[in-house]
Parts: sequence; structure tokens; C-alpha cells
Amino acid sequence: MVNIINDLPSFANVDVKEIEAKINTVLKNNILIFKELKNKIGKRVESFDDVIRPFEHLNLELENLWSPFRHLHGVADTKELRETYERLEQKIVDYYTKLEQDTELCNLYKKLQINDKLYLDSTQERYLKLKIQGAKLSGVDLEHEQKLQFKKLDEDLAGLGSRFNNNILDCTDSWGHYIKETDQDHVKGIPSHTLFQAKDNAEKEGKPGYLFGLDMPTYISVMGYADSSELRKIFHEAFSTRASNLSVAHDIKHDNTSALYNILMNRHEQAKILGFDNYAEYSLAPKMANSVDEVKDFLWGLADKAKNFAIKDYEQLKNYAKNKHGKDSLNAWDIGYYSEKQRKDLFDLTQEELRKYFPLPKVLDGLYKILNKLYGLKIKTNVDVKAWHNDVFYIDIYNKYNELLGGIYLDLFARKHKRGGAWMDECRVRMKCTNNKIQAPVAFVTCNFNPPEGDKKALLTHEDVLTLFHETGHALHHVLTKIDYAAISGINGVPWDVVELPSQIHEYWCWEEKGLEMISEHVDSKESLPKEILTQLKRAKNYQSGLFLSRQLEFALFDIILHESFVPDKGDSQIYDVLKQIRDRVSVIPKEDYDRFAHGFSHIFGGGYAAGYYSYLWADMLASDAFYKFKEEGIFSPKVGPSFLHNILEVGGSIEPLNMFEKFRGREPDIKFLLKEYGVN
Repeated sequence: MVNIINDLPSFANVDVKEIEAKINTVLKNNILIFKELKNKIGKRVESFDDVIRPFEHLNLELENLWSPFRHLHGVADTKELRETYERLEQKIVDYYTKLEQDTELCNLYKKLQINDKLYLDSTQERYLKLKIQGAKLSGVDLEHEQKLQFKKLDEDLAGLGSRFNNNILDCTDSWGHYIKETDQDHVKGIPSHTLFQAKDNAEKEGKPGYLFGLDMPTYISVMGYADSSELRKIFHEAFSTRASNLSVAHDIKHDNTSALYNILMNRHEQAKILGFDNYAEYSLAPKMANSVDEVKDFLWGLADKAKNFAIKDYEQLKNYAKNKHGKDSLNAWDIGYYSEKQRKDLFDLTQEELRKYFPLPKVLDGLYKILNKLYGLKIKTNVDVKAWHNDVFYIDIYNKYNELLGGIYLDLFARKHKRGGAWMDECRVRMKCTNNKIQAPVAFVTCNFNPPEGDKKALLTHEDVLTLFHETGHALHHVLTKIDYAAISGINGVPWDVVELPSQIHEYWCWEEKGLEMISEHVDSKESLPKEILTQLKRAKNYQSGLFLSRQLEFALFDIILHESFVPDKGDSQIYDVLKQIRDRVSVIPKEDYDRFAHGFSHIFGGGYAAGYYSYLWADMLASDAFYKFKEEGIFSPKVGPSFLHNILEVGGSIEPLNMFEKFRGREPDIKFLLKEYGVN
């Protein structure tokens, strides 16, 4: 049995100043230790671990302080925490860039690589390859002045990314729309759980009536169900102009225009310093895709296939709205509303009606059972672990031998001062410490579902269930790893266009009858999802899949082409020029002139998906192909589940991604399964 260290961070009574002082001390000490290690290790190398373990252990304390603090910035933001985070982020970036740019350390890696006396295994060879590649992409081969320039650009980009996300969060949190209690016509059609939250918001402000926020659950609810076209228009304009010069809040300090341009400028300069023609080339260097042209060919090929299906979806919606509801033309704020009505008429099904079949406790119980059947995992809620909010809970994950593998914090409900969307992040990384003990990996899973109404159970839409399975897939990739080197453990070292494979494949069990039986239960009657609803749900799977695919292609093509074609001298106008060009070719739904989508596109301007948003579709190709192996042999096959566990989830970044996929599937990936899943083949 492996000797596991499961030392979790303390979130109770977080002292921001104390954390800042600790991190500053660790950073200062680490620089001194780093110099000592280089002098000591450089003189004598007897094994791979002689070099690697001390350098990996060097950053253990730093990461165990910084990761939870970084997470708090996203889920429990305060003025003091944010200011501290921004100060520390600059120092953290500076520190890691110095390490990446250190010529002596890089030379040590190279010496290990060519030392035929060390008998390196494939994992160690992969480790060195990625470390040397990472050093080169961080400017290790640059002259001193260029290194300083590259590092300054890195620091600026970190600050700009934080500013970008902060502006979105602040703009979202500051916006509100109040409706008097007497104006019931204005809230007609809006689901009760959304009205409950809006009423609670108003009461906290000392007002009768409803105070609506711009958080994602509220926005989706209003856009999909509010009968008032006027109200939907108000929400659409507020959401699509967030953090822009056209924001309805008219708050210039939250305008992301300059941040957008400067992010693109700095990325372009970094790429040029390293000898790349553009940032897209630089971004793709460590990814599975071989070139920008390969990515564009992949995306344009999908776009050509999807366009006719998207046109068909849109025409059917327009005809439906006209013939059934007398709506002669559709505005941007009408799409979601009439889509829900059409879905109801076509399949006798809406996301809101599905909610009563997906109470959160049942979904979680079913998720745990599915993971047990697939991988032999045993999952237990650990009530002794305290988090940053009362809604957050922690689960321990054990293998079939009852050995602790790691854990996951789950923070599932939307609230103020919490970044929108859904994501997984690292809390602890699996690695072997200098005492030969293994630090257990721990993940954060964050979603923004509707909170429960009072003391009732929280109810999820089927879309919410898909999101939960998706983010849990990421967490499993992190927690189930068997790699003991932090740099290639879990999601680390995995190319960005492959990292979505474990997340996207787990969504498929939410569409399968055997999976749905395990995660569904009527909140009152306790019956599983009836056969007729299951049939309709599966029929509705590809409802508007053409429109959905065209939207994803719009995002991906805008991202890759903008980063390929960016010219500093053209100014910020080129951003929306590129977006318009892409939309003219790909999109079928007209956009309002005030639309400022890029100002809120946090994936590529405030996250890690720059010139990499195509990864969702690329990984979708891998996931659909991989899942068909389950379909061929049984979705709970006692052979296929363990094979996916051993060949994909456990290996982290220790294997070339194509080799990893081939070990599981027995061949290279085939796009036909992706086309089949979307119904555009």
C-alpha cells in the first residue's frame, strides 16, 4: 500500500495578510534553495531522481499555498483578497519564468537526456522532453535582454488576464434589474426557482418585488422562459455588452477594450521574440495538432458540413415562431425563448420540466455508482473537511482495494463574488515527496447551478447534469493519476487539445438509458425517468445541433484566426473585424450591432484557451470515437472501463497523446464518430 499524505488546506478564517507573508517568504527562500540545488546537483548526477525530485519538491510548499488562494479569488472574491492576489500573481509569474529561463537547469535536463548510463524509462524521457520544450517556449535560449523583455510580457499578461476577468465579474455583480411586485405581467413565464432567488435578492435590499441579477442561471432562465420580449431584450443587451464600452452600466472602469488589445499585443510580441510568425504558432507548439493550418482545415471542414444543418435549424425555428406564434421575425433575444417552445412542441420536453427528475442528491449518488461500475471507485462524502462556503462539500475517492487516491471539493451553486461558468482546478498535485511519501491529488470542481429554494432539494436541468459530469471528468483525470512527477501528473503535461477528452467522454453516460436510470428520480414520486421521457430526451439530443456546432466553430475560428492574423498597428478594431468575417461565413443567426462578445470571452482572454479553443471540438472528436468502444462492448464493460482508466486517466502527461489514444482505441482517431454524434454526417 502506498503511503499517502492527505494534507488539506485550511479555509476557515482565511487571513489574507498571513498568506501573503507566507508566500513572500517561500518565494524568497526558494530562490536561495534553487541556487544551492544547482550547485550541488550539477556536480554529481547518479540517477534521474537525484536531479528531478529536489527541484520538484522545491515548489511543493509554494503550490500548496498558492493553488487554494488562487481558487478563493475565483469563488469568494473580496477587495482585500483581489488586491493581494494581483500583487502575488506578478511575483509568482516572475518566479516561475526565472526557473523556466534558467540555462543551467535546462542544461541539466539535456545532460540527463543524453546520459546513457541512467537507463531512463519512457515516463522519464517524456518528462525531460516536456521540460526542455517548456524552457524553450519560456525563452531559455534568448539573450539576457530578451529574457527580461519576455518575462515582463509574461507579468503584464498575467495582470491583464486578471483585469479582464475582474471586469466581467464586477460588471455582472453590479448589474441588477428590479421589477415591482405588482408588475406580474413582466415576470410571467419565468420559472419559480428564478423568481424565488430574485425575490430573495430584493428582500436583502429591503424592497418588495423582484431583483434579478446577471448570473448565468438567471440569464438562461429569463432568456428561455420569460414571456416579456421587453425583459428578454433588457437581459440580452446587458449580457452581450458586459465589460465593454457599450455596457448598459456605462462604467468605463470595467471596459475590457484596452485589455483585449494589450493581451493580443503582448502575446504577439512574445511569439515574435521566440521566432514564431504569430501567437497561434507559438500556442500550438506543445499541442497535439501539428500546425495552425491543420487546425483551420479541421475547423473549416466541420464548418462546411455544419452550415447547411444550422441553416435548416434556424429556418425551422423561424417558421415555427411565425406559424405557431405569429412572430414574423426573430430578434437575438427571441432565439432561446422560441427554441424552448419548439422543443416542448416537438418532444413534449423542456429543460425546466426535466429539473424535477434530477434532484442533486440523486444525481450525485448516480454519478458515484457510475464511476464505481466503470472504474471500481468508492466515493464518500467527508463531513469533517471544512471549505470556504457552507454549500461546498468534499468527497474522498478510494479505489476498489479501499486505498485513498485523493479528493474533490465541489462548489456547485451560483452566488455573488463568484466567477461565472464551470471549471476544474488543482488544489493538490500527486507527487512523490523527498520522504518517499505520495501527496494525494485534490481537485476543485466549480459550477454555477441554481441554488435550492429554501430547504428544498436543488434541482438540475439535464444541461446542468452534463456540466457536472464534464467537470468531474476533469477532476478524475487529475485525481486518478498514477504518475509521481508533478510536472506530468494528472492534467499536467497533457496537451491542451487532449485535456478535454476525459471531461467530454463522461457526458455520454448522461444520454444512455442505463446511466439515466442511475442519476434520475422524480423529486416527489421517486420514480426514475419514465421511458417515454427518456425516448424524447434522446430524440432531442441533436435538437439544433447544427446551430450549436456553428456557434462553437465561430468561437474556435475567431480565436485561432485572430491570434494568427493580429497586426499591432491595426489597433483594436481588427478584433471585431475578424469576428464579423467569421460570422459572415459560419453563423446563420444575425447579431445585434451592440454585441460585444469578445469583451466577455474569458476562455481565451482570461483563461488558458488562447489559440486553443478548437480543443473542445478536437477533444470531442477523440471522446466520441473513444465512447464508441464502450458502445460496441457495453457502456459498463468490465474490460473497456479499466482500459480507459489505465490508458487515459492514470497516465497524465507521461505518454504522447496519439500513442495514448491508440493504446486505448487500437488505432488513430476517426472524425466520423463526431459527425455521427452531432447528426451532421
